[in-house]
Amino acid sequence: MLFFSNTGGTTAIYTSDDTITWTERTTAFLETRISLPNPFGPSIFRTDTVYMNELNCVAWSPVLLVFVSIDRKGYIITSSDGQNWTYRARPNGNVVGTSVCWSSELNIFVAVFESGSHRVMVSSNGRTWFNVSVTSNSWGDVVWSPQLGLFVAVADSGTGNRVMTSPDGTTWTDGSISDYLWDGNVWSDLGYFLQ
Repeated sequence: MLFFSNTGGTTAIYTSDDTITWTERTTAFLETRISLPNPFGPSIFRTDTVYMNELNCVAWSPVLLVFVSIDRKGYIITSSDGQNWTYRARPNGNVVGTSVCWSSELNIFVAVFESGSHRVMVSSNGRTWFNVSVTSNSWGDVVWSPQLGLFVAVADSGTGNRVMTSPDGTTWTDGSISDYLWDGNVWSDLGYFLQ
């Protein structure tokens, strides 16, 4: 079992096999080398380290045996064991990534974002992500219904269209729902979505 915490440090991920005892894990990080001007000679270099420590959501692919997580700065990270994480992409830039889910029937991940030029991304492996054009609402959550063969995403912005559906992750249709601040969405085996 995984648990995420939005922190300012290097620990944002905890794992447990019994939900009683939890072990801290270091999240993924990205190091960049920055050249600083030096009027007295050769350039000086500084290394900056950015930790992906504001994680919002995690999805598991039993087919690929990989976890995928998305954070509030748009970073996407993956792990095969939940303990060791690798930076994979920042496909939408510095925007809030809110949710990611997996469809075993379609073998794809779908991620949604609150802002940015692209609000939905899809991936078949968690590493390479492709932009999908959708309505520019602040999408907050996405889930998959295997029984209906349908993704459903909800938003907290938009007028009359704060829900959208897709049978394949790439073609989305706006639906009609009240203009509430929709943050969560779940599929039930009882045969309906609950927002």
